[in-house]
Amino acid sequence: MFLILAVIPLIVFITILYYREPNLSLDRNQTYFWGDSQTVQGVDLNVFSKIQNVTVKTTAAHGAGVYDFLVFANNVPDSTNCVIGFSQCCLLRKKTSDNNRSGTDVRMLVELWKHNYSVKEIIEIVKNNRLESVKNTFNRSHPQYEYCDTIIHAEPLSGFARLYDKEPSFFGDKVELYKTGLDILMSKHCNVTFVEFPYYSELFEVSSASSYKNVIDSVRQKICDKYSNGIFDTVCINDSDSLLMHDLTHLNEVGSRRFTEALCSYLDTCSAGQNHFVIVNGGKCN
Repeated sequence: MFLILAVIPLIVFITILYYREPNLSLDRNQTYFWGDSQTVQGVDLNVFSKIQNVTVKTTAAHGAGVYDFLVFANNVPDSTNCVIGFSQCCLLRKKTSDNNRSGTDVRMLVELWKHNYSVKEIIEIVKNNRLESVKNTFNRSHPQYEYCDTIIHAEPLSGFARLYDKEPSFFGDKVELYKTGLDILMSKHCNVTFVEFPYYSELFEVSSASSYKNVIDSVRQKICDKYSNGIFDTVCINDSDSLLMHDLTHLNEVGSRRFTEALCSYLDTCSAGQNHFVIVNGGKCN
């Protein structure tokens, strides 16, 4: 009861001081993208727009988390085409490492509270979303990582090994919030293409050896069963003649272009009105 009494003033405070309608002009004749840094670096939006002859809008951002996805889903118009990243890192990294700068949406903050986000964590998200600090808005393009003939170890493999060392206590809550965002998109009759981008071979081996790999595999399968056709499709890109990865988790500009071209070809073969789940190169590249 005390917690409820504490939360009610918080919601009122958020509504009065911070809540705003998103300042977005949304056209339904567009393809919408969401994901974390793997989606940012994995899709060349200029190439996609040119091949598909559509305009694109994206809120994909480095560190994008489940709150950002909820806000995205709440703002996407009905009956639109969406390309959504499925990122293991998004679900596994600490909640404090998420971007959480998509604007303040009271209903989505309530969803966080219902899934065990603390009042302190929610207040921190509100602080991150004052008008002058909001960074994650709909854009039409984003820069790609330039080609380099060696892998950049911006984050050491040991850091990812720790990420996969044990299942985080918040993993289940993040999964449920991700599914809540998908439920919103389904209620709007959006067509969704899920994309899981590859890891560099070294990291793929680490993730494959994780003690809770079966948990991640089960989550992926349940999402595919409920929101897609229950079948995973593989989109292959040739990684035998060039390094396609920038670092352990991101494609470089060559890999991004090749995947985008392959994605467009794949979408051209898909039946209209159906959702699909694509795993790039079976999850491993180079």
